[in-house]
Amino acid sequence: MENLEQGMYTMKPSIRKKGRTNIHQVSDRTSIPVYAVAFTSFIACLLALVNIGSTTAFNGVISVAIAGLFSSYLLTSSLLLYRRCTGAILPPSESFDTDSQSTTSDGMVHAVWGPWRLPGAIGIANNVFACAYLSFVFFFSFWPSFAEVTPANMNWAILVTGTIAVISAVYYAVWARKTYHGPVVEIDERDLSGRVSVVEQRLEMGSK
Repeated sequence: MENLEQGMYTMKPSIRKKGRTNIHQVSDRTSIPVYAVAFTSFIACLLALVNIGSTTAFNGVISVAIAGLFSSYLLTSSLLLYRRCTGAILPPSESFDTDSQSTTSDGMVHAVWGPWRLPGAIGIANNVFACAYLSFVFFFSFWPSFAEVTPANMNWAILVTGTIAVISAVYYAVWARKTYHGPVVEIDERDLSGRVSVVEQRLEMGSK
């Protein structure tokens, strides 16, 4: 549920631009997106009611949620591991170095490490372990809970997840890739100290 709330909140620039909803608004009193939290909580409660009608359907919903959650983590961890191994992530000290190249040899824009990370081989080993564990959990999230499988106790999460993946891929290829411009990057102006042109150049290259 927390991931859904964060996802809905981070999508707020696109939603606000199209004028579709106010679900992204942040409360002045609590400083949290109350509408996003309430909406996702309501959906979670509705999904819990599925267990009243069918245990098999409820187990399928749980399996789909687990597969979606861990597949998103696996994708992120895999890309982080790839960029670690290819040297595509710069330390903060080199982030505004005008002498360094803004892109890698394969055309990727250099990312910059945050304030905390596991350096070197330790970080790579951590990412490898995370990818292995997530792959294991993702694979077995589609398996049924019974040795003797029937249509009534079959885990249909693989069908639902596969269908959503295909629809999402087609949706992105046909329409979303033309309108999606990536998340908004917030930059502290005090950290720029006269090097705004370098930042704008790299952001422009990243949006292409």
